[in-house]
Amino acid sequence: VLKVLREEAASALVARPIQLGVAQCENKAIRQKLMIADKVPFFFAGTDGATSVKAELVGRVPLMKDASSYREARRLLTEDLGGYKTLREELIRSGFVDDTTGDLTASPNPFNIFAMIAAGKIEQPGMQEEQERLGDFAAEYLICCNRPVCDEYWDSEDPEWLG
Repeated sequence: VLKVLREEAASALVARPIQLGVAQCENKAIRQKLMIADKVPFFFAGTDGATSVKAELVGRVPLMKDASSYREARRLLTEDLGGYKTLREELIRSGFVDDTTGDLTASPNPFNIFAMIAAGKIEQPGMQEEQERLGDFAAEYLICCNRPVCDEYWDSEDPEWLG
């Protein structure tokens, strides 16, 4: 992922900073108006029967482990599949993003360990020292890590470890 972003920045393909959406707007009233404006009618009909952006990307880029496959998935999302608005709507409908706040949900279903940690619902043992290294940024950012077993099998082909 970093390799692709560096290549794009170096080749001037990214002409301006990427806007991550309305979640970064600190004015609540403006943020609510932006979220309403960001709404898109959601009906997704992909190729070969795909009914979601995720299924479409998995069908078109079945193995995403290198810079070129990540680049292709990103191109498909931005050029063919409706961009961030369609992705945002799918994440809301799947329960990963709160429609009201635009934030990641921190609930048991769907389970997102990193959102739960960021919300203070789960504490990661052994990460306090890393967090303190952020200094002044510790209040704004949170250091998280994978479970050791997930790091060990990050590139496994075993269906048990594939997402």
